[in-house]
Amino acid sequence: IVDGFIQRMLMPNAKYAFLSTILGLKNSPEITPKLELIEIPTLVIWGDMDPVIPIKYADYFVQKIRDCRFYQIANSGHTPYVEDPKEFIRIVLEFLK
Repeated sequence: IVDGFIQRMLMPNAKYAFLSTILGLKNSPEITPKLELIEIPTLVIWGDMDPVIPIKYADYFVQKIRDCRFYQIANSGHTPYVEDPKEFIRIVLEFLK
């Protein structure tokens, strides 16, 4: 995982993409009140060891989104789709049925 992250960070324009993501976080106070406006079934998958947005914040999202299905992936960090892709795909396919 670490090697993959380093490889991505060494790609052309990776620094710009990373800074864009960080700058986008400043809009989070504008985004979170809009969670209640989501009207379609929503899947939230969270790694229980996420160091970027800790699992303790998941409950807020689950409560604000009307039709939210929440799954926690054990022993996974901020990128469960990379860290446990089989479990991630299983959850997504189950949600889409």
